Amino acid sequence: MDTSDTSAAPIMQEGAFPREGSITEKLQFILHYAALAPSEYNIQPWLFKVHNKTLEVYADLSRRLPIADPQGREVLISCGAACMNIRVALRYFGLQETLTFLPNPQCTNLVARMTVISSYEPNEEDRRLFSALPWRHTYRGEVSPKPIPRSSLDNFIKQAGQEGTWIRFVEGGLRQRLMELILEGDRQQWAHKDFRAELAQWLRPASAPDGMPISARPRGGSHPFWVRTLNLSHSEENKIQHALQQAPALAILGTFGDSSLDWLLAGEALERVLLTACEEGIQASFFNQPLEIPELRTRLQTLLGPSDYPQMILRMGYTFSATPTPRRAMADMLLTQEP
Repeated sequence: MDTSDTSAAPIMQEGAFPREGSITEKLQFILHYAALAPSEYNIQPWLFKVHNKTLEVYADLSRRLPIADPQGREVLISCGAACMNIRVALRYFGLQETLTFLPNPQCTNLVARMTVISSYEPNEEDRRLFSALPWRHTYRGEVSPKPIPRSSLDNFIKQAGQEGTWIRFVEGGLRQRLMELILEGDRQQWAHKDFRAELAQWLRPASAPDGMPISARPRGGSHPFWVRTLNLSHSEENKIQHALQQAPALAILGTFGDSSLDWLLAGEALERVLLTACEEGIQASFFNQPLEIPELRTRLQTLLGPSDYPQMILRMGYTFSATPTPRRAMADMLLTQEP
């Protein structure tokens, strides 16, 4: 999962929140924060429907990546992250919700339903998470060598646990083995012409409302023609290795099962951890190549333990700058009827 995402400036000014408006108007406003969630290649694979006091989140499977994400696992992780953003914004603006994942087995792309049930008094954690929403972004540049305090890592572990998942910061031999799997996964993907074609399809100019900006690619950027035509793994291996070696922290976020529900929970936990980290000046980038190749994902799971399912691989560190990436217009994400 080569994720490209958010903006370094708010898409919606919080002062524009319709405090005197209807619940429907408030929910429609809050959806602008949902769209700040990360997604593979910045495909933004979600659709939303608002009716009275209820908000529904749908997976937009037309935007799924058949080669990198054939099961739609990362689509659901992204939708889970969008749900976390909705929950954070709802509570910040004084609304309490009920949340049901996968509420209708007959509609498999309906992944979540939230209904506002009461008012809510936000606490300090609610305010901290909300303040990070517009500033969290995937950062692919050099990170500071400054170590992340153990207290911060322990807090990230706690945040992931609150969503029923786990995060493990890898060190020593496991870290070296993880780096080897990432490099092996990268080589296998680049050797696959269909993978290169899929990646090239989503490379965009920086001003595009979706897709991954060419300049933001973690390995230096390439014209879509060259990405589609050439196996660039050899020229990129040193860059990947350097990015991983100089990272203060490498982490694996995972679940205790591997169902659609687990993937949604992983997305919620991922975003909670990323927002918590952002509030401390820490950002992440993703090196999920081994998780997108079944055989390598199985090998990683064997290293971790049979009941642990790795869902995301993160490089984390203190960053020096932020690069905004646009989002699609909200009108393109709103539904008036079930898709």
